[in-house]
Amino acid sequence: MKNVLVIAFILVLSGCSSKPPKARVQNNANDTANVLFKAAGGGTVSINSVGPGTTSPLSEISKGGNTVISETKSVDDTDAITCATAKEYTAVVDSIGKLTIRESNQ
Repeated sequence: MKNVLVIAFILVLSGCSSKPPKARVQNNANDTANVLFKAAGGGTVSINSVGPGTTSPLSEISKGGNTVISETKSVDDTDAITCATAKEYTAVVDSIGKLTIRESNQ
């Protein structure tokens, strides 16, 4: 009976994801965009020089609270998000420079 419980426990743990959260930038603005993901516990991930009409590759970011700051030539915008494991976040900079965050599963 103990063996069955141990095997069940291992199966449950293997189903839990430990994938770190990831982020990318989709730039729909007319200018190059720079986006910072500043973790509440310290550390910053910068995704810079994302050209107009392009999307950056995914980068690992910190789990937990993050302040997201987008910068274009004409507009700066800020948002706050809580990042979780096994999630991907797309920071969308729209045509007027406004920042929107979309979340999806990895």
